[in-house]
Amino acid sequence: MRHHQTLSIFLPFILPAAATLAADVIRGFDVGATSTASAPNATAAATMFNTTTATMGTGFTIDFEGSTLGPFGTGLVLSPLVTVTTSPTIGWTNQITDDPTTPTNGFNTSVAGSRFMKLDPNNTNGTLYFEFSHPIAAFGAFFSGLGDHNGEYRFRTNDSQWQGVLESGSVQGGLLFLGLSNFAVPTTFVSIEFLGSPDHIGVDDIKIVVPSPSSIVSATVLFALVLKPHRRR
Repeated sequence: MRHHQTLSIFLPFILPAAATLAADVIRGFDVGATSTASAPNATAAATMFNTTTATMGTGFTIDFEGSTLGPFGTGLVLSPLVTVTTSPTIGWTNQITDDPTTPTNGFNTSVAGSRFMKLDPNNTNGTLYFEFSHPIAAFGAFFSGLGDHNGEYRFRTNDSQWQGVLESGSVQGGLLFLGLSNFAVPTTFVSIEFLGSPDHIGVDDIKIVVPSPSSIVSATVLFALVLKPHRRR
């Protein structure tokens, strides 16, 4: 995958493309960040992602502000288009929360918001699997509280191999923005595996871009995307 890693808010650094991988990767990580205000790299990466994907199709953001607070199991339907599942199926402690007291375990990243998805694998490795009912052109999200263990993760889509990344961790955690776009073909899933010691993380402001033509997803489905996420039964 091609990496666009923001090393500062002023000068994003673009790594050369890898011939065997088939997507652009935009990422920014801030060690010890406890909010977007203290995360210039992550926020710069999010801005770059929004700019580069603006013409790829119809975009929307899941910010959890309309979600019901409380725990959920290993699956959560975020919208008619997006479902997230966690694995292994035993051991995860998942919830929608607005608790800001321990930012090393995750925090809200929405402007004027408070709610986010908080995940605790309770296992050596934990995997987040975002599945899309229609192929998408781009995916991005903030991952908070990342790195107070080893900060290592890897990701893949249905047109690529696993791609590993090791962020410089800190006992203060940190904030990552990870954006994937320009897939060789529109993807139907994004899988992210967090490696090594179990790490509490928060997920917020999930950004999805549905490719043109708009007939791929009907206006009815796009309208339904504003509905609040609900739990799998």
